[in-house]
Amino acid sequence: MKIAYINSFYAPHEVGGAEKSVRFLAETLVKHGHQATVICLGRERETTELNGVRIERLPTANLYFPPDAGQRPGWQKMIWHGADSYNPLAARDIGRLLDEIRPDVVHTNNLGGFSVAAWSAIHERNISVVHTLRDYYLMCPNTAMFKNGLPCKSRCMSCSIMAAPRLATSRHIKHVIGNSQYILNKHVEAGYFRNAHRDVIYNAYQPSQVEDHRTRDRITFGFLGRIAPSKGIEILIDAVRQIESPYPFEVLIAGDGEPEYVAQLKSKAEGLPISFTGRVQPHELYDRVNWTIVPSVWDEPLARVLFESYAHGVPVIGSSAGGTPEVLTNGKTGLLYTAPLDPTALRAQMLKALNDPTLSERLSPACSKYAENFHPRNVYLRYEQVYLSSVNTK
Repeated sequence: MKIAYINSFYAPHEVGGAEKSVRFLAETLVKHGHQATVICLGRERETTELNGVRIERLPTANLYFPPDAGQRPGWQKMIWHGADSYNPLAARDIGRLLDEIRPDVVHTNNLGGFSVAAWSAIHERNISVVHTLRDYYLMCPNTAMFKNGLPCKSRCMSCSIMAAPRLATSRHIKHVIGNSQYILNKHVEAGYFRNAHRDVIYNAYQPSQVEDHRTRDRITFGFLGRIAPSKGIEILIDAVRQIESPYPFEVLIAGDGEPEYVAQLKSKAEGLPISFTGRVQPHELYDRVNWTIVPSVWDEPLARVLFESYAHGVPVIGSSAGGTPEVLTNGKTGLLYTAPLDPTALRAQMLKALNDPTLSERLSPACSKYAENFHPRNVYLRYEQVYLSSVNTK
């Protein structure tokens, strides 16, 4: 098969989990004897190859390259997002590439900078389209449905207007996949993908190494990810401040974010047993912690750290926001709290872990077993079946 992937970015410019997932699928496809091409954004037109995957970078057919958004005035951002609702110039550029590549299936992922006009270009060429949902881009310009420190309970008028072309164009999708049942349900309930077969396939992860560097004289909690208001780190700091425990503990916060915001958090955490480690490789954190904390306050479709943590045998303390309850079974693979905005709810679960120092060890085998659902071979085989099915039913 010849598969073309479309994603806003691609290695070495890996913004988040989507880029890692697309790279895994493309490179695994090549290893199994198929052909894979990735179409992504770049500052200039460029054709390269990485590990057998052909990479086609296209300049953004909009006011600016997305990573430069922070340098732009508000009025330019508004125009950019308006054009990104449905960008026929991007469709033209993608169409020319598709005429050259002639893939059997196109698998679209994050479309920011290309817009859903890419789906029209694919549909016009009678090529099957598979789309994976990884965020709320199709429903909300900021992709998160999170505003003023709170998750949006419903879409505002501007989001609904800008998302209208995305809703209408979703009829072209042959097969839609959610990286969680939660994110898939959200879109189906909003009227998207009426003509598509629907499925849930989790992202893949397998640790490069698993070692135990835990300190035995204390319980270590860890956070790993982008440091941003939606991630709930302020809730975590407030919870730690409320903890009185005779058992010693520490909290490691790994990741990076806007320097000013990180500085604010460090100031807020001063005097508490909290350390900011900066950006680290996953195993560098998981091999040191007894518990991973996922205190998300936004409706995150499925935090990658959940299954990364399980693969290292580390249970999770997580909020009930978004897709987390799908994979976190309270008392089996971790501890779930149902009030994401309440630090006392998180504190209560952290105290359970502190008052029972061997609990994480007892939950560890169940975490490792559950991690098999995210094993790369299982994930690849499911996607391969989707591709084959899409070709055969075209």
